Amino acid sequence: MPENTHVPVIIVGGGAAGLAAAKALSENNIKYLLLEAQNYLGGRVHTIEAAPEILVDLGAQLALKESVPNEVYSFFEKTRNITDTGNQVSYYVTSDDKRIDNTLMENVWDIREQVHKELKEVATEESRFACYKEKLLSFVHDEALRSILIDWMLHVLDASGCISQIESWVEVNCTYRPFIDHLQSTIPESHIRLETEVTQVQYLPDCHKLSVETVSTPNKATNILLTCDHIIWTTSLDYLKRNFTRIFSAEQKLIEEKSHAIQTLSTVMMNKVHLIYEKPMQFWPDDCREVFPIDVYCVPMKLNETHLACLAANDTNRQDIMFILQSVFCMSPRDERRVLTFWFGGNAAVLIENISNDVLKCLLHGVACHYLNQGKESDPPVQIFKSTWKTNEYTCGSFSHFSPQIFKDDQAQLRKSFEPDGTPRIIFAGEATHPVYPGLVIGAYKSGIDSAKTLINLFSAK
Repeated sequence: MPENTHVPVIIVGGGAAGLAAAKALSENNIKYLLLEAQNYLGGRVHTIEAAPEILVDLGAQLALKESVPNEVYSFFEKTRNITDTGNQVSYYVTSDDKRIDNTLMENVWDIREQVHKELKEVATEESRFACYKEKLLSFVHDEALRSILIDWMLHVLDASGCISQIESWVEVNCTYRPFIDHLQSTIPESHIRLETEVTQVQYLPDCHKLSVETVSTPNKATNILLTCDHIIWTTSLDYLKRNFTRIFSAEQKLIEEKSHAIQTLSTVMMNKVHLIYEKPMQFWPDDCREVFPIDVYCVPMKLNETHLACLAANDTNRQDIMFILQSVFCMSPRDERRVLTFWFGGNAAVLIENISNDVLKCLLHGVACHYLNQGKESDPPVQIFKSTWKTNEYTCGSFSHFSPQIFKDDQAQLRKSFEPDGTPRIIFAGEATHPVYPGLVIGAYKSGIDSAKTLINLFSAK
């Protein structure tokens, strides 16, 4: 690509939002260039090959099921890729080997959603604790169980960012790769530049254009200057928190407009660990869809000699490991029980990024066996894969969190176009900007379509 290349539209970020925007622009014959800093498309929707004929999603894995199907759910439904769980149910199991009734847990999910709606932006851990306690009193009469559930909601569910009941979600049995491939198939290859990071953006008032400085990400050596009329910016909210003022340092007005919103809007940290087994797990119950481990602090899971030896061999902090084991949000099987996925939120999700894979493989297999009451830890996993969204310099975290800490005015301010000359020059898209579906693939997709429509209407009016 020659220097000083001009293109009408530049899309920054090749995740679901950027790809959706590119798809819409392509369908309307608007020229654009999509820039992605990483060496793949999809962003936080990322599928890898874990073993022959086994794919796993490091990011998005579920689709939101609604009364009126959204575009993401409809795609998987039309391609017959919605997992049928049949009569399987969720297991809620405490660390002292007690299974909690599912009907009771459905009520727990309900009151948690009620609390988050009632408290809105004024929520603190103390206020949530008080509300959880008050509402649980009506149907959980055992004080010890009530205390366990409150602690679980505060420190595991809240850290995960998951508010809706698990029944609102369905797993796609083909991973998200076909969805990303579908979006990519609508985009000419010549319109995509991988491994290209945008380092500086400046509005040029004399010619009403934007100057876009880029660098090649493999070696940070090759600098290319582009100009464009419009930018659709789709990077993650956490990436903006870390890089916004640096990239737009020449645009003080833009910084003044967006900085407060970017720093105020909340995000949640989520990572996953996939254990790969050589053969289907024999210890997993036939009727179990997923297990929600509920740690009882006075009766925690105990480490055996194998676990302790693994910690010693890898020089791993035992306190960190115990915190991680107590913070598993959920574990669920797939690929005919050859894959077991562990979900972590909050500080535990950050911690696992720096824990040895050997340690995680050993200990998490132990967690599964413990909560499913397997006295012997047989048939251990053969491989492990984990996401590392926090340490990835191009994601810097997971996703935005429509929690009580989110402020709708700030979200609207982030979504607002930058118009230094009265024309939308920089449009911010991505899941964090969507008013209905923040934190979700469908939110990212819709925001990309919406941002493209803004430019389609603008170009049509010329």
